[in-house]
Amino acid sequence: MHASHGHEYVDSVKLPRATWEAIVDTLDRQTLGDQDARRRETRFRFAGCEIRLDIFNDKNQPTKFLVHGRNISASGLSVLHGGFVYPGSKCRLQIPMQDERICVVDGVIVNCRHVAQRLHEISINFIDKLELDRFDVTPVATADAMPDQTASSDDSVIADSADAA
Repeated sequence: MHASHGHEYVDSVKLPRATWEAIVDTLDRQTLGDQDARRRETRFRFAGCEIRLDIFNDKNQPTKFLVHGRNISASGLSVLHGGFVYPGSKCRLQIPMQDERICVVDGVIVNCRHVAQRLHEISINFIDKLELDRFDVTPVATADAMPDQTASSDDSVIADSADAA
């Protein structure tokens, strides 16, 4: 993975938007109902959205990545990224809004889980809550609304997508 320490943002896993959305669909099916009781905020689907992510080192120098949204709430965001990131890392996000402006928000990475190959899901808590009516979001699907697919086809979407990177 080649990170950018300059002004350019690097997409560490270059995949078409349709592929990212298929991966998010698969992850949503696999995690239906997980930790819903622990969540303080309602999650909304935020798939396929390209987000600029600056991750700061201990000298406050940013490393710049282009990541892809999975879901968002008023207090945090989940994105897909092509590598591991240490929880506790401070970050700054540039999130596109409905009116095509950019919302800049500071946060802290609270979790990074391996999905497949080098693909990781990063969970970020915002320092200040967002007003989600400014963003193009849809409710996270429930088990009743999700299409019925077998686990083997779910796994192949993630594996095939990660292999293509």
